[in-house]
Amino acid sequence: MNEINVEDAVIKSVRMYNDDYELFKLLAKENGITQAEFMHNLIDGFQKNNLQYKNEKYQEEKCCEGRLLDEIILEKDEEIKIRDEKISLLYKECKRYFDNDIKYRLEKLELEFKLKKR
Repeated sequence: MNEINVEDAVIKSVRMYNDDYELFKLLAKENGITQAEFMHNLIDGFQKNNLQYKNEKYQEEKCCEGRLLDEIILEKDEEIKIRDEKISLLYKECKRYFDNDIKYRLEKLELEFKLKKR
């Protein structure tokens, strides 16, 4: 949908009504309005349509931004999940290392103690 150019729309409308001006005069008389009032209302209508179009476009952009934000959140969630898995593996590795280190130190101390007793 293209943005409505008010001036172009008015020019086209004027040409259309100039082509059938007698019909326009009859309608204007029946409704008790002048050509100036009609053109004012016509321009106002085009401006409202233009504002409505801009509002719809803005809403579409916000919707797209929302979807992009959701995609970014999903990507970040996946990155966090991978990071947490890596941290978990590192923690397990460190725990195993320290558990083994403590175990070997205890065994060493026990052996030293037994040797000193003899």
